[in-house]
Amino acid sequence: MLERATLDVLARAAEIGLPEAATVPAAAYDPFFRPVIKKRVRRALAAAATRTRKNAGDHVLRVAFLSIHPDALATLDLDDERAVIAAFDALAAPFLPPPPAPAPERGGGAYRAVAVDRGAPEDYVPPPRPKRKLWPVTTSLVATTLAAVLGVGGAVVAPSFIPTPYERFTHTPLGSALGEPLTDFVANGGQKGNAKARAAAREKLTSKKVEKQIGKEGAASLALVLDAVPAASRSKAATTDEAIGPLVVALNDLDRRLADARVPALLHAYANGRRSVWVTSYWVEQRADVMVDDQPFRVAWGRRIDDLNLADSALYKGEQEDWTIVSLSHMDEEFVEELLAPLAHQKPMAPDEYTAADQGARVDLARRATAVVTTELTTTTRVTAADAQQLQSAIASRNDALVGLAKSGYAISATSRIWLSPATVRGLTRAKGQGGYEAKLAGEALQTNDRMKLYAKPILPAIAELTKIEEEQFLGRLAEEKRLREERRAADEAYRAAEDARRAAAAARHRIALAAAIEAGALATDDEAEGDGAVVEEGAVVVTDDGDPADLAGLAGVGGIGVAAGGADRDLVDPAPGAPKLLYFSDSIRDRAIAAGELATLARDRSSPRLALWLLVRRATAMSARSRSESGATALVLGELFGQLGLGSWKKLGVDDAFLVSAAAALEKSPEEIRAAAARTYREIFGRPVPVLTRTVLR
Repeated sequence: MLERATLDVLARAAEIGLPEAATVPAAAYDPFFRPVIKKRVRRALAAAATRTRKNAGDHVLRVAFLSIHPDALATLDLDDERAVIAAFDALAAPFLPPPPAPAPERGGGAYRAVAVDRGAPEDYVPPPRPKRKLWPVTTSLVATTLAAVLGVGGAVVAPSFIPTPYERFTHTPLGSALGEPLTDFVANGGQKGNAKARAAAREKLTSKKVEKQIGKEGAASLALVLDAVPAASRSKAATTDEAIGPLVVALNDLDRRLADARVPALLHAYANGRRSVWVTSYWVEQRADVMVDDQPFRVAWGRRIDDLNLADSALYKGEQEDWTIVSLSHMDEEFVEELLAPLAHQKPMAPDEYTAADQGARVDLARRATAVVTTELTTTTRVTAADAQQLQSAIASRNDALVGLAKSGYAISATSRIWLSPATVRGLTRAKGQGGYEAKLAGEALQTNDRMKLYAKPILPAIAELTKIEEEQFLGRLAEEKRLREERRAADEAYRAAEDARRAAAAARHRIALAAAIEAGALATDDEAEGDGAVVEEGAVVVTDDGDPADLAGLAGVGGIGVAAGGADRDLVDPAPGAPKLLYFSDSIRDRAIAAGELATLARDRSSPRLALWLLVRRATAMSARSRSESGATALVLGELFGQLGLGSWKKLGVDDAFLVSAAAALEKSPEEIRAAAARTYREIFGRPVPVLTRTVLR
């Protein structure tokens, strides 16, 4: 390619006839190759000047051309100008434009021709400019660079304009209706609600567009839900569960239809008092079927759409509802408060701020936990410190704007949530439209909130890991509560059956004693004793009007079975040797179920066992965050786990420095050791193997 380019430049330079301008035609070539071409042209000119005695510039240029052309005759006399011109014309023709056509000849005496008979003078046509040659390297480099710039710019900027799945759904007919219209409907659903506002909201919720999105059956089910809200708020039922029963039935049917149609939405009902009824709406990121042994659960990870002033729980399962709801906003908030700073800057994992000078068992635990947990998260989820720093900076920037608005009198505060709630976004939008300094602050907060999708995306796998652990713990607790209640119900039934049998046996013995008394003439009825003034001797059998013995316990000689009656309220005795150990510190089904769910999660094969263990340690040591019995149950379970790990054992409520030291050491154990010790601890405490959990994501 370079040889042909050099020949082209020399051929065009020979037409010019100036050796000093020989490199000018090289300007048409790729700038990347241009210096090399010019160098080859100069070298050919220098060689040609030594091979001929003719000094004419055009002759030297022709000789230079012929000297490097592969088809030039080696025997050509380079001093013979005619021969050189002939050879050059033949070989240079492919490099030069074709010669112009000769002008037509005019006849003699044409100067006497009448002017009108002459042809019009031809316009001057300049010679064509040489076409620019292909620039293979520079063109490619420019194109690649431009594509890279556009690609990087698109990757950075475009996501800001590409809506998230949540944003896309909230702009659909149903998603839009589940926002302000549902909020207005529920807010006016009570006895004192505005009927006109409720009717207007209902019209939006039952529009043709909504029906088209969810189908006729789904729309009919939604209408039943809407009908049930005011009915539940006006219900005269004795209990709240009875009052909202029809509403929950309608909600379960609607949620089932939405799931079957793959519509990412879920509705949830809540009520208290006499009678406040809420129906909240969620965009669903993920649905899953979970089995804990033989107990099925349906789980939905969601974000709120409505504006109702009803706080979410992190995880919630209504007694009558089919779905367990995981609030992703709460999971985001927990991650930001607990794990973001350790990931970003290796700050100690603790609710308190520690400095480098702080010492003690708690400080050491927090520092060692940071090292192992953040390393585990970065390995399993690929989140980096830079990702965490970027998100932390964005949240801080947004919170600065929110604090500024709060100082201006707005009812708003800083938040650890990644995305602001729908109600907050709508409030900021109104503030932005009012103008002034506050509008600027509101605009900054909204702009940062819109860009959170960029900052949060690399962090979402780590948040999902935390969410799965908490979901598994919660479902394990629900399964254990159900199992324990069924066991207690069976024990109560067995107790009642034994009591009935004891009474029947006592009654039989009484009948035998009664027959013997009749034969002996030592019988008195209560009527006879009262009416006839008969004296009942001490120890005599008295028959009551209903025919039951008056003192069966004394007659039978039985004083009870050693366990107080009363079902769930009866006291639990100390366990016998080999019995489950958990009985010795808690008779609460809730506490036992929470501890079982936490420990079972730790015993299962998972990608982040140290994070799961840290969640237990954090809950056991943060006594103010939970009830003392719940934290104590977790602490005692951990004490047993530490014993299985060879780190000591604790059988008392509360924690001390030795406990904290053992917790730090446990976190540094290998995942295999932690899982195996947790499985042994579960069997030791609960007397059975760890429940099998399977999770299937629904598409």
